[in-house]
Amino acid sequence: MFDEFKYTTERNDKYARQMGEYDSIEIDNKEIPDIMLDVFGEGIEYNPQAMGANRMSPLSVYITNEYCNQFGITLKDLYSINSHGLRCDELTKQHDGKHILFAGCSVTFGEGVPLEHTWAHKTYTKISEKEKTSGYYNIAQSGSSSNWIIIQVLKYIRDYGVPDVLFINFPDATRELGYVENKELIQSLTVNLYAVMVSQIQAAGGKVYSFSWDARVNDGYKGEDQALDVDARLRMTDFFRYNEVTEKHQHVFKFVSAYKDTGTFVDRFLMFAMDDGHPGLAEHDFYAHFAYEVYSGKRGG
Repeated sequence: MFDEFKYTTERNDKYARQMGEYDSIEIDNKEIPDIMLDVFGEGIEYNPQAMGANRMSPLSVYITNEYCNQFGITLKDLYSINSHGLRCDELTKQHDGKHILFAGCSVTFGEGVPLEHTWAHKTYTKISEKEKTSGYYNIAQSGSSSNWIIIQVLKYIRDYGVPDVLFINFPDATRELGYVENKELIQSLTVNLYAVMVSQIQAAGGKVYSFSWDARVNDGYKGEDQALDVDARLRMTDFFRYNEVTEKHQHVFKFVSAYKDTGTFVDRFLMFAMDDGHPGLAEHDFYAHFAYEVYSGKRGG
C-alpha cells in the first residue's frame, strides 16, 4: 500500500539536515567531498512547510489522521496496536516455530514508519523467509531507557517464556544518567540487569543480539555526558555489537541514492519518519541489514 503511493505535494528535502553534519564520506573507495550536495544537488534547503499544515497536532508531537489521509490511509493503518498496546502480534505462551523477540525504544517501535519498513519487522521478515517463526513480537515502547527495556524483557520472559532470539536496539544513556547524581550506581544497575537477562536467555539455549543507535556509543565517544555509558556498554558481555557511523552512512547513502526522486512513499521519508523527528526508512534499512548480518553469522561481535 505504502510503496505504491505517489506523492504530488512539494518535495521536502529535509534529508540534508541529517547528512549535512558529515563533511565527507567514502563510498566504494571513492571519497565524496560533500554528501549533502552530491546526493541532493546544490541549493537544497530544509523546508518544514513542504510537509503540509495538517501533518501533526498543534503540539508537534503526534501524526494526525488528517495527515495520514493525504497518503490514502488512516492513523489506524499506520499504527496497528494489539491488546497490550504493542505494535506486534498478540502475545502468547505457545510458539510453533522460532520464538523471536524485539525490544527497544521508539526507534524499535518504529515511530512514524509503516510497520513493513521498520528495522525490527524487516529483520523478522528476512529470518522468516528462511526459517519457521512463531510470530512477530515486539515489546518496544517509545521513550524507554536502557534499564526499562531490560526490565520489560524480564517481565516478558516471566509471562510468555524465554525467546529463542532477542534483538535489542538500545537508546542513548542520557535518559538515565542525565537526571541522577550517582551515575556509577545507575551504570552498575544497567550492567547487572543486562547480565541477568542474558543469563536467563542463555540458560534456555537462546541468543541475544544487542546494539545501539547512539553514534556516540558506537564511535567510542568519550565526552563527559557519555563516558560512563560507553564504559558500561563495553562490559555488557560479548553480546553487544558495535556498528560504525561511517558504515551506517555508507549504507544510508546507497539506499537514498537508489530511491531518491522516485516519487514513492519510500522517497518521501528516506531520512526522517512521518513525524519529522525519528529515523527514516534508510536508517531503518541499515539496522535491519546490520541485525540480520549479526544473526546470520556474517558479522562478528
